[in-house]
Amino acid sequence: MKSTTINTFLGLGVSFAMIATFIFAGFSHPQTTYAQCTSNDDSGNLYGYADTENFGRIYMSRTSWNDFEATQTTQPFSVSYNRQNDTWSGRGWNEIMGWVDFGETNSDNISLRRAEFESALANPGDYGNLVPQIYLGDENIVLQTGETISVAGVAYSTNSGSFVGSGWNGDYTIANVGNGDDVAVGAGEITFANVSLVESPCQEYVDLLVNGEETYYQETCPITNPTLTWNTTNVNNCVIGSDNWSSPQGTSIGTSGSQNANVSVNPSETFSLNCTGTQSGNTIQGIAIAVCGPTTGGGDDPVVDNVVAPDFKEV
Repeated sequence: MKSTTINTFLGLGVSFAMIATFIFAGFSHPQTTYAQCTSNDDSGNLYGYADTENFGRIYMSRTSWNDFEATQTTQPFSVSYNRQNDTWSGRGWNEIMGWVDFGETNSDNISLRRAEFESALANPGDYGNLVPQIYLGDENIVLQTGETISVAGVAYSTNSGSFVGSGWNGDYTIANVGNGDDVAVGAGEITFANVSLVESPCQEYVDLLVNGEETYYQETCPITNPTLTWNTTNVNNCVIGSDNWSSPQGTSIGTSGSQNANVSVNPSETFSLNCTGTQSGNTIQGIAIAVCGPTTGGGDDPVVDNVVAPDFKEV
């Protein structure tokens, strides 16, 4: 299947344009840290590659490709991961299927926690109507055969400092009806053990904490006037985004600092800080959540007021 897919991919007119943009040249590996943001830097916060069962690696950035592959590219691309809400964005690259969209081309992929093989989406007939979606969230997927695949989902664990879980792409087909042999069609299971979070001077982010945590949980209520602290990178013009700070909503504040919230949390409060990216001009938002009270749901994911309790799951 792989060789057929490669030939199909190279036979597409769009693939030649894609390959043309992937200009390979023999230059030394770029550095992974920089004094300032330049055109050679990656804007995402992920480094490395995801492993697929059938299609090889999905690279998370130009630097990742250049560090692991003999041929080099000057084509910028990158993928980012938001630890606060377990969402992905940006664009990756797979040698067989081409561009892998995590939300740069189709922004719906961000909130839906999925990625897509752009070539299979644009030209389904050329890829045997291969399912283009890569499922990254925790969900049950009903395949064309009627079988249900339970996808664990991919998330970053602060305990291990690595990505855990797996994603899924494709379907199963009955290759031999008499014997009932299931054959995977698509990328199959996708793991992210070789992907790591990195920092780049091209990143723009707001790191907002409540009582020192992105999501702070306390068993007893209320949480009275919790402390908000924030640090930022490559942003300016920061303003308070929610109405539960000591200062009024819309107040301009510095790019780092601390102040007490003007609220008694019971059972949950969401705090927000909005800044402007110095390079992109986009609104860069920091979110922190405080939650208290008894948990419900049991198992690995007890919740309070629809918020996962961080004593049980890092978010």
